[in-house]
Amino acid sequence: MGVSLRPVTAETYRAAIRLRVRDDQLHFVALNSSSLAQMHFEPWWECHGAYEGEAMVGFVMMGRLPRDGRWWIQRLMVDAGRQRRGLGRAILREALRVLEEKRGAAEVLLSFEPLNAVARALYESEGFRDTGERDHDGEIVFLRSGRRR
Repeated sequence: MGVSLRPVTAETYRAAIRLRVRDDQLHFVALNSSSLAQMHFEPWWECHGAYEGEAMVGFVMMGRLPRDGRWWIQRLMVDAGRQRRGLGRAILREALRVLEEKRGAAEVLLSFEPLNAVARALYESEGFRDTGERDHDGEIVFLRSGRRR
């Protein structure tokens, strides 16, 4: 499955805001509108629409924290109507490819809600490991070291 990431622009932000997870997942990830607002005030974040062909099917926010230079995938979501097709994995892999190949990231961090077993399984299967840390929201912090490709 081919997924591409494209920066969210003035022409595409409405499509990004319309993407929604299922109701039972709302407490797992911030709304895309919140991520876009955060990027405005914290310009080190990059917001990308995830596309399957020309259809925006997901969203990812990633960047390098200025305080310590560490690379993060801050948010990742797949639209409710497009889930259970492997898109989450495809988006994650493409985000990692961008960070590792285009940004030179040797390590990538991400965090997720402790009750999100699906996210945990996905991240572990892609080489992420628990750091034992929790972020300021109590989320589990995972790290992936080294390039996998």
